[in-house]
Amino acid sequence: MGDPIFILNPKFPRAYVLRGKAYEDKGEYARAISDLDQAILRNPKDVEAFNLRGTVYVNKGEYARAISDFNRAIVLNPNLSEAYIKRGTVYYDTGDYAWAISDFDQVILLNPKHAEVFNLRGNTYDEKDEYARAISDFNQAILLDPKYSDAYYNRGFDYADTGEYALAISDFSQAILLNPKLSQTYIMRGIAYRQKGDNDRAISDFNQAILLDPKFAQAYNNRGFAYKNKGDLDHAISDFNQAILLDPKFPNYYNNRGFANHKKGNYALAISDYNRAIFLNPKYAKAYYNRACSYSLVRNKEKALSDLKKAIQLDPENKNKVKQNKDFKNLWNDGDFLN
Repeated sequence: MGDPIFILNPKFPRAYVLRGKAYEDKGEYARAISDLDQAILRNPKDVEAFNLRGTVYVNKGEYARAISDFNRAIVLNPNLSEAYIKRGTVYYDTGDYAWAISDFDQVILLNPKHAEVFNLRGNTYDEKDEYARAISDFNQAILLDPKYSDAYYNRGFDYADTGEYALAISDFSQAILLNPKLSQTYIMRGIAYRQKGDNDRAISDFNQAILLDPKFAQAYNNRGFAYKNKGDLDHAISDFNQAILLDPKFPNYYNNRGFANHKKGNYALAISDYNRAIFLNPKYAKAYYNRACSYSLVRNKEKALSDLKKAIQLDPENKNKVKQNKDFKNLWNDGDFLN
């Protein structure tokens, strides 16, 4: 038996839109598009059909077609905020930040009390490294919706990025109060505590993140970093081990474990970890620098100098650190040092 609504009136364009929406909800995108094509064929001014088909194309990753449909929906109804939001989100996802901001501006013009759009525009300003404007938008989102946990999280992230760790902690704490089940927020607050030198509180937050998500490699890595800061290298290495077990293709975890092994005097293990980090990311300046430190301490002058040269080539700031790093003390008077 066919769909009852079609039995009643198979020429009713609205029926195709309704069934297309049902298919979209089920993830049957080809069928959804087929029905929405029919709706548009029967009514080329059906704003809802264009808007919905654009949404289906987004779900399929066909962004150019999605934008084309949202364009048409907006031409038919210039006050359709939903179409601007969807088109702006596609622009954001594809890196067209200026166009995304333009669309979010239009929504705010249509509805100045739309907290979600201030949050979206704030995220877009973040991608452009315009943190002051981003924070201003998050402020407005929170003013409009004081229980908007994402806006607190995003503003906290910007405060952390700009070194305002106390403000970041305050925002992450509020986000946790509003949504205590999101492990990433504990991670971010833990990092802010760690940056302030409060490693014990940082570890407590990383513990909570792990409790919420025992397979969250980033949580183990960050807790390992905090243990390393406290001088507890065995616990640090244990956590880096777990991070690597969960995500064996992330180079930073090997670099961090290598650094802990280096601090313990296990230079061969450290070098092995740095090797793996560099294999995974051949442009990893920090891993070359750290491996140079280990090679220097095992008196492998040639490899130490080679790695140091590469580290400086990838990140010239490394040249300023070398003369203060006692790991290179035995190379300071060498004629090839930094030449």
